[in-house]
Amino acid sequence: MQVAELALRLHQYGDAVRLCESATAIDPLHEVAWRVRMGAANALGDDDGVLTAFQGCETALAQIDATPSPSTRRLLKQLQR
Repeated sequence: MQVAELALRLHQYGDAVRLCESATAIDPLHEVAWRVRMGAANALGDDDGVLTAFQGCETALAQIDATPSPSTRRLLKQLQR
Protein backbone atom coordinates (compact mmCIF):
# COMPACT_ATOMS: atom_id res chain seq x y z
CA MET A 1 0.00 0.00 0.00
CA GLN A 2 2.95 2.29 0.58
CA VAL A 3 3.67 2.23 -3.15
CA ALA A 4 0.14 3.47 -3.93
CA GLU A 5 0.48 6.21 -1.32
CA LEU A 6 3.80 7.21 -2.85
CA ALA A 7 2.28 7.26 -6.34
CA LEU A 8 -0.45 9.56 -5.03
CA ARG A 9 2.11 11.92 -3.48
CA LEU A 10 4.09 11.93 -6.74
CA HIS A 11 0.95 12.85 -8.69
CA GLN A 12 0.93 9.49 -10.47
CA TYR A 13 -2.81 9.23 -9.96
CA GLY A 14 -3.55 6.55 -12.54
CA ASP A 15 -0.85 4.34 -11.05
CA ALA A 16 -2.24 4.95 -7.57
CA VAL A 17 -5.73 3.89 -8.68
CA ARG A 18 -4.41 0.73 -10.35
CA LEU A 19 -2.32 -0.20 -7.31
CA CYS A 20 -5.29 0.31 -5.02
CA GLU A 21 -7.51 -1.77 -7.27
CA SER A 22 -4.96 -4.58 -7.05
CA ALA A 23 -4.67 -4.22 -3.28
CA THR A 24 -8.42 -4.27 -2.68
CA ALA A 25 -8.83 -7.24 -5.01
CA ILE A 26 -6.46 -9.15 -2.72
CA ASP A 27 -7.71 -7.67 0.56
CA PRO A 28 -11.03 -5.85 0.21
CA LEU A 29 -10.96 -4.97 3.91
CA HIS A 30 -7.84 -2.80 3.54
CA GLU A 31 -9.51 0.53 4.25
CA VAL A 32 -6.38 2.60 3.64
CA ALA A 33 -6.32 1.34 0.05
CA TRP A 34 -9.87 2.54 -0.42
CA ARG A 35 -8.96 5.99 0.95
CA VAL A 36 -5.91 6.30 -1.30
CA ARG A 37 -8.08 5.27 -4.24
CA MET A 38 -10.62 7.95 -3.28
CA GLY A 39 -7.86 10.56 -3.16
CA ALA A 40 -6.43 9.53 -6.51
CA ALA A 41 -9.86 9.56 -8.14
CA ASN A 42 -10.43 13.03 -6.75
CA ALA A 43 -7.09 14.24 -8.09
CA LEU A 44 -8.12 12.95 -11.51
CA GLY A 45 -11.38 14.90 -11.26
CA ASP A 46 -13.33 11.64 -11.16
CA ASP A 47 -16.18 12.39 -8.76
CA ASP A 48 -17.90 9.13 -9.65
CA GLY A 49 -14.66 7.28 -8.91
CA VAL A 50 -14.51 8.82 -5.43
CA LEU A 51 -18.03 7.65 -4.67
CA THR A 52 -17.45 4.24 -6.27
CA ALA A 53 -14.37 3.70 -4.11
CA PHE A 54 -16.25 4.68 -0.96
CA GLN A 55 -19.12 2.37 -1.87
CA GLY A 56 -16.65 -0.44 -2.55
CA CYS A 57 -15.19 0.07 0.90
CA GLU A 58 -18.64 0.14 2.43
CA THR A 59 -19.65 -3.07 0.65
CA ALA A 60 -16.46 -4.90 1.63
CA LEU A 61 -16.73 -3.93 5.27
CA ALA A 62 -20.42 -4.83 5.39
CA GLN A 63 -19.37 -8.44 4.78
CA ILE A 64 -17.94 -8.46 8.29
CA ASP A 65 -20.72 -6.30 9.76
CA ALA A 66 -18.49 -3.23 9.86
CA THR A 67 -18.73 0.24 8.37
CA PRO A 68 -16.13 2.68 7.04
CA SER A 69 -14.18 4.45 9.76
CA PRO A 70 -14.89 8.06 10.68
CA SER A 71 -11.72 9.13 8.82
CA THR A 72 -12.96 7.48 5.62
CA ARG A 73 -16.36 9.15 6.00
CA ARG A 74 -14.69 12.52 6.63
CA LEU A 75 -12.54 12.08 3.54
CA LEU A 76 -15.66 11.40 1.44
CA LYS A 77 -17.31 14.59 2.72
CA GLN A 78 -14.12 16.58 2.15
CA LEU A 79 -13.71 15.33 -1.41
CA GLN A 80 -17.35 15.93 -2.30
CA ARG A 81 -17.13 19.66 -1.55
